[in-house]
Amino acid sequence: MNRNTSKEERAEAKKEREKREKRELREKRERQLAEAENAAETLEGRLKSTISAERRCEVLLDHSKGFYGELDKLAKGRTLFEVTNLVLEQANNIIRDAKEIAEGDIYLDRIKQFVPAGNNPVYPDVLVSTRVVRDGIGRFRKILQGRLVTLKANLCKAETVIVALTYFLDDSAGSEEERNFPSRENVELYMDGNANNSCFSSYRNTDEEYFDFEKLDRQPIAEYLSVSETDEANEDAADTEEEKSGVDSADLDTSDRSEKGQDEEEDTEV
Repeated sequence: MNRNTSKEERAEAKKEREKREKRELREKRERQLAEAENAAETLEGRLKSTISAERRCEVLLDHSKGFYGELDKLAKGRTLFEVTNLVLEQANNIIRDAKEIAEGDIYLDRIKQFVPAGNNPVYPDVLVSTRVVRDGIGRFRKILQGRLVTLKANLCKAETVIVALTYFLDDSAGSEEERNFPSRENVELYMDGNANNSCFSSYRNTDEEYFDFEKLDRQPIAEYLSVSETDEANEDAADTEEEKSGVDSADLDTSDRSEKGQDEEEDTEV
């Protein structure tokens, strides 16, 4: 009698534990869904502002190209001639707009608007400043284009997470097992495009991919989706370092070839 009672109590305790675990897991998924939706909204806002900034760079580059070309023509043979007030005004407008768009660029920060102290600056000075500004805007535009790629990927990842969590919480979406392990196929049914690849893993020795909740649970949602602006800054810095590395490597290769050529010439002379 006591044994039967003990078994029943254990079975009942197990049921209660399973119910509690399911309830806690559901509450956790609901919190994650709310956080993912907030993250997606943040990423969407950054994407829009980055697209706007990239377009402003494009327009300013196009405008300053014509200005620089005309200025270059006027500068020839007029080394010591002062620029006209109109040219000065246009140059200052370009400098001001560039500094607003690429705020924080150390090279653009060094360029100041021309404030004539009695005399306007000469053509070569304005020409050089305009060239530096154009280079800075072109450089910043490349950073923005790289950031756009990252933001779009992170937004796709956020949308994938939202759909997977929504599917998990929807009791009518499928069996409990299907909801606990949403397949890529089921997730993409609720998306406009393709799901993010990094969100999925293969289980049970099959080729089919399932949403990886274990990976999702290892990090806070904001960190999982790279919502922090610090993450973007680090990625921008990495891109800049990569560009510098490419330049350094090219210089090194050129130097090596030059030295090798000199050695060969010396051997020939001997």
